[in-house]
Amino acid sequence: MHIDTREDVLKRLSRLEGQVKGVSKMISEDVDCEKVLVQILAVEGAIKNIGKMIIKSHLCHCVKDAMEKGDTDILDSFSKIVEKFI
Repeated sequence: MHIDTREDVLKRLSRLEGQVKGVSKMISEDVDCEKVLVQILAVEGAIKNIGKMIIKSHLCHCVKDAMEKGDTDILDSFSKIVEKFI
């Protein structure tokens, strides 16, 4: 993973960790279910965005580098991971 992406992903994961702890706290404090569900949707969105960042970085760096070296097998593995992600 490219260094810039890695740093951004780690920051976002740290924030995500805080969001998850917040959801746990909401549940233990018996907060209204709808409010908890809204926060769960926010967590879901955050993790999907992190995944998209990693996919983009992988494409722009790892896949590109492999293709430049003539490794076309990378396209199959990249395609499979993108299918799983979406």
